[in-house]
Amino acid sequence: MPFFHFSQNNSGGFFIENDRVQSHVVVEAANADEANARAEEVGIYFNGCYIGEDCDCCGDRWYSVYSTEAEAVPSIYGTPVERFKFKGYDLGAWVYYSDGRKIGYGAALDAHDPNDLDDDADLRREIARGSDGRASINSYSDWLRY
Repeated sequence: MPFFHFSQNNSGGFFIENDRVQSHVVVEAANADEANARAEEVGIYFNGCYIGEDCDCCGDRWYSVYSTEAEAVPSIYGTPVERFKFKGYDLGAWVYYSDGRKIGYGAALDAHDPNDLDDDADLRREIARGSDGRASINSYSDWLRY
């Protein structure tokens, strides 16, 4: 069964991170329609600007997937999730399997040391998470360097 990747846009300048969604969500499903339906079950929503959830200037937080985006293994931008380098805005991922399993990956999920994001100091990002589950870049200058 194929896997479908949902990437979260930081609409409004923040990410929603919790026990159901991260900056990336990967869903195993028979087809794109089923993947979109399962994504909605875990808290992903579509057309966020239209329904007033997302910032009009930043755009929708989530976009539905299409059948042409199917991957044979759980992947983020075509890279298997186990090998994906989580850094910058790519904070973490939840992978939802068709058998009901859910596995987390990435710095936001403590899969590796969040201070070891990148050896290049110009690319390092200070990630701050508040009690509301939102993650943001600490300063405007960090935003500009990204």
